[in-house]
Amino acid sequence: MTAELIVEINRLHAAVDDFASAMKTRLTQKAEAGFTGWDGAYPEGFLWDEIAEAGAYARTSSDFPKLAVDVANRAMMLWWRRTGHKPNTGGEH
Repeated sequence: MTAELIVEINRLHAAVDDFASAMKTRLTQKAEAGFTGWDGAYPEGFLWDEIAEAGAYARTSSDFPKLAVDVANRAMMLWWRRTGHKPNTGGEH
Protein backbone atom coordinates (compact mmCIF):
# COMPACT_ATOMS: atom_id res chain seq x y z
CA MET A 1 0.00 0.00 0.00
CA THR A 2 1.39 3.39 -0.95
CA ALA A 3 1.65 6.35 1.39
CA GLU A 4 -0.87 8.21 -0.76
CA LEU A 5 -3.37 5.36 -0.48
CA ILE A 6 -2.95 5.22 3.30
CA VAL A 7 -3.64 8.96 3.52
CA GLU A 8 -6.72 8.58 1.31
CA ILE A 9 -8.07 5.69 3.38
CA ASN A 10 -7.48 7.63 6.60
CA ARG A 11 -9.36 10.62 5.16
CA LEU A 12 -12.26 8.37 4.12
CA HIS A 13 -12.41 6.78 7.57
CA ALA A 14 -12.37 10.19 9.26
CA ALA A 15 -15.24 11.39 7.05
CA VAL A 16 -17.28 8.27 7.84
CA ASP A 17 -16.55 8.67 11.56
CA ASP A 18 -17.74 12.30 11.48
CA PHE A 19 -20.89 11.35 9.57
CA ALA A 20 -21.60 8.38 11.85
CA SER A 21 -21.33 10.72 14.84
CA ALA A 22 -23.94 13.02 13.28
CA MET A 23 -26.15 9.99 12.59
CA LYS A 24 -25.90 8.84 16.21
CA THR A 25 -26.73 12.31 17.50
CA ARG A 26 -29.85 12.49 15.31
CA LEU A 27 -30.94 8.95 16.24
CA THR A 28 -30.58 9.84 19.91
CA GLN A 29 -32.71 12.96 19.42
CA LYS A 30 -35.42 10.92 17.71
CA ALA A 31 -35.35 8.19 20.37
CA GLU A 32 -35.63 10.81 23.11
CA ALA A 33 -38.65 12.25 21.24
CA GLY A 34 -40.31 8.82 21.39
CA PHE A 35 -39.70 7.50 17.89
CA THR A 36 -39.44 3.69 17.75
CA GLY A 37 -39.75 0.88 15.23
CA TRP A 38 -36.48 1.35 13.40
CA ASP A 39 -35.62 -2.33 13.77
CA GLY A 40 -38.79 -3.80 12.36
CA ALA A 41 -42.12 -2.33 13.45
CA TYR A 42 -41.98 0.72 11.16
CA PRO A 43 -42.94 -0.37 7.61
CA GLU A 44 -40.10 -0.66 5.11
CA GLY A 45 -42.15 1.02 2.41
CA PHE A 46 -42.41 4.16 4.53
CA LEU A 47 -38.63 4.21 4.96
CA TRP A 48 -38.10 3.97 1.19
CA ASP A 49 -40.64 6.75 0.57
CA GLU A 50 -39.03 8.98 3.19
CA ILE A 51 -35.58 8.42 1.68
CA ALA A 52 -36.87 9.45 -1.75
CA GLU A 53 -38.71 12.52 -0.42
CA ALA A 54 -35.90 13.75 1.81
CA GLY A 55 -33.31 13.08 -0.88
CA ALA A 56 -35.21 15.09 -3.46
CA TYR A 57 -35.87 17.94 -1.05
CA ALA A 58 -32.30 18.00 0.29
CA ARG A 59 -30.88 18.92 -3.11
CA THR A 60 -32.12 22.49 -2.78
CA SER A 61 -32.69 22.82 0.96
CA SER A 62 -30.69 24.97 3.33
CA ASP A 63 -31.34 22.17 5.83
CA PHE A 64 -29.18 19.77 3.79
CA PRO A 65 -26.97 18.49 6.65
CA LYS A 66 -29.93 17.30 8.74
CA LEU A 67 -31.72 15.84 5.74
CA ALA A 68 -28.58 14.00 4.59
CA VAL A 69 -28.26 12.44 8.05
CA ASP A 70 -31.96 11.51 8.05
CA VAL A 71 -31.55 9.76 4.68
CA ALA A 72 -28.46 7.93 5.93
CA ASN A 73 -30.22 6.82 9.10
CA ARG A 74 -33.14 5.41 7.14
CA ALA A 75 -30.71 3.64 4.81
CA MET A 76 -29.00 2.17 7.89
CA MET A 77 -32.35 0.90 9.15
CA LEU A 78 -33.03 -0.84 5.83
CA TRP A 79 -29.48 -2.21 5.68
CA TRP A 80 -29.80 -3.52 9.26
CA ARG A 81 -33.06 -5.31 8.49
CA ARG A 82 -31.96 -6.77 5.16
CA THR A 83 -28.61 -8.11 6.34
CA GLY A 84 -30.20 -10.62 8.65
CA HIS A 85 -30.24 -8.70 11.91
CA LYS A 86 -33.01 -9.55 14.31
CA PRO A 87 -35.03 -7.06 16.35
CA ASN A 88 -33.08 -5.90 19.38
CA THR A 89 -34.51 -7.02 22.71
CA GLY A 90 -32.35 -4.76 24.82
CA GLY A 91 -28.71 -4.21 25.55
CA GLU A 92 -26.18 -2.63 23.27
CA HIS A 93 -24.33 -3.83 20.20
